[in-house]
Amino acid sequence: MEAHYQISDIDFAEQFADCTFPPQWFSHTAHLRLAWILIKEYGQADARALMCEQIQRFDQTHGDGTKFHQTLTEAAVQVVHHFMGRSTASNFPDLLAEFPRLVTNFKDLLLSHYSPEVLFTANAGAQYTAPDLLAFPS
Repeated sequence: MEAHYQISDIDFAEQFADCTFPPQWFSHTAHLRLAWILIKEYGQADARALMCEQIQRFDQTHGDGTKFHQTLTEAAVQVVHHFMGRSTASNFPDLLAEFPRLVTNFKDLLLSHYSPEVLFTANAGAQYTAPDLLAFPS
């Protein structure tokens, strides 16, 4: 079990927002968990904005400020939102158990919406770029 599961969703969200969350705990699964928490609390649109703001600040606090990718972050929220809408899970671990592709095949999920030539560019990193292959459901 990953270290971030040691704390509650509330503590996770608070610690991440104030950049006291341990950076070594911020795995791919922790990214998805943050999206899940923010979507549940604020809805998809606000979660997209908050997730971007918080991850960018976290990267500037604990990194060199170059790892934040706007499109990947917003797309991740949209993907998590999509699966939440099809889920009966009442908690994040159950969501992952129901849809393990979120962990095991996330890159392919994104590449069903974006070509690599669009997703992995400096422009997509700096500003949100809409999918060029398949739009996200509303």
